[in-house]
Amino acid sequence: MTKPLLFALLGLFSLTGCDNDSDDIRPANYDILAMETGHWEWEQTAFMVPQYTPATEGYTRQLIFKADKKLLLRRDKQPEELISYQLAVSSGGMPTITYQTKETKLANSDVKYYHVTQQNGQQILQLTGEGAAADAGGYETYHWVKE
Repeated sequence: MTKPLLFALLGLFSLTGCDNDSDDIRPANYDILAMETGHWEWEQTAFMVPQYTPATEGYTRQLIFKADKKLLLRRDKQPEELISYQLAVSSGGMPTITYQTKETKLANSDVKYYHVTQQNGQQILQLTGEGAAADAGGYETYHWVKE
């Protein structure tokens, strides 16, 4: 076998053999929105009148948006919930995330606008229900906790 043919075959095998392995190199708590290892810690959910926080509800809540289009939702003293999510862009050009949890009290519309900002040296995730202006959908705020 000639050297150029050998190198071509080795290159072909390396391209086809490594694709599946590249998905497994990120740690389980790698968050695709933050592009880091950690989680989003819930600060508050507000509707037109009520406002819910970890202090008012008696539990914490964390989100990890995984690269495999799965959202890991953790809450104190409750089973973790692994649900599918989808990122898209609305017709108005706003980034959206779609997911549905089993939660009832903190329910929000399935489609949420999301916005990641830096405030006072901290990374903030804001989720706003697509119908918030019309149907009192929730406004959720989280801060990033790097691990």
